[in-house]
Amino acid sequence: MRPLGRRLAVGDREPPGTDELVRRLREGTTPGAVVLLHDGGGDRRQTVEAVDRIIPEFRAAGRRFDMPARRA
Repeated sequence: MRPLGRRLAVGDREPPGTDELVRRLREGTTPGAVVLLHDGGGDRRQTVEAVDRIIPEFRAAGRRFDMPARRA
């Protein structure tokens, strides 16, 4: 794996709640941001719910999402 150098860790390991995660994503992301979110290690419902809410909002604002290029 290639290090990406995240720009925003929203702190979803502790349970701040979905609304707080959405707020952190809205306020903390900038063009080209690399955001660290967790999908394992316990109950991740709040993270999944926050992503379900924020992606349509970001897309409507013209943002796009991408995955890092794989190394050969």
